Amino acid sequence: MEPLFHPGPQKTNGERGLPDALSHDKVRVGPSMLKKALILANPNAGRGQAYLLANQARRKLWGWPLEIRYPQSPLELFQICSDLNPEEYECAIVIGGDGTINYAIRGLLKSGVSLLPFPAGTANDLARE
Repeated sequence: MEPLFHPGPQKTNGERGLPDALSHDKVRVGPSMLKKALILANPNAGRGQAYLLANQARRKLWGWPLEIRYPQSPLELFQICSDLNPEEYECAIVIGGDGTINYAIRGLLKSGVSLLPFPAGTANDLARE
């Protein structure tokens, strides 16, 4: 089912207040109107399978505007997450273990962008809890 956007009150038909059957006040939201999703993959996640896992996530989100980044350090991950603009990004999909997700959470708390964790660590305690 496609999401619908209602831009305002519907036009009515006469005294009965019924929606006008001919009005086109519902606009379909397509991928070009969606905010971007950012995939952040720890290059060491999944025993070196980060690139494979990022592509797997990309395929699952086919049609969604995506950006993929591979931060080289926890500090870089934190900085990317804290600098995200919630007007531009819908969510950050973080591929990694508990440490990676922990640093992402800290940054995303500053930016207000949602987190979608993609567990790919050794223990994945956060995902199991």
